[in-house]
Amino acid sequence: MNQTGRDLLINLDKALTGFNYAVLDMSDIADGLDAASASEAVDALISGGFIIVKYRDEDQICLCITRAGRTLAARLKADVESGIDKGDSDSGALQIDALPKVRVKTGWDKIKSVVISAIAGLFGGVIGGAIIYVIMGAVA
Repeated sequence: MNQTGRDLLINLDKALTGFNYAVLDMSDIADGLDAASASEAVDALISGGFIIVKYRDEDQICLCITRAGRTLAARLKADVESGIDKGDSDSGALQIDALPKVRVKTGWDKIKSVVISAIAGLFGGVIGGAIIYVIMGAVA
């Protein structure tokens, strides 16, 4: 990620609170960048898993910052405050790659969760029924 992407992430972190989606004007977050540079920086943040974009057009963007994005923004702010400038060096790239990747659940993961829950419910019902049967058999 280049310096433009880092500056954009810090601006987004200042502009957004929490992990909710917000609609922002591209001119507000670009901070004097041309449209191509801002679009390229947004694409880099998306591919890195630092922001999630619901929709985007020429004037507006609806996005939220992920936990990894907040973590990176905090590290970048700390580096700026301490006078460390990562620029385009390899050490900055290594620091970004060391962040945990956000895993997005796919449709198969959701189906797998439902199937596992159904099987667990079935076994729970069978075991509960067997316990009631034993108790009722012992009482009768």
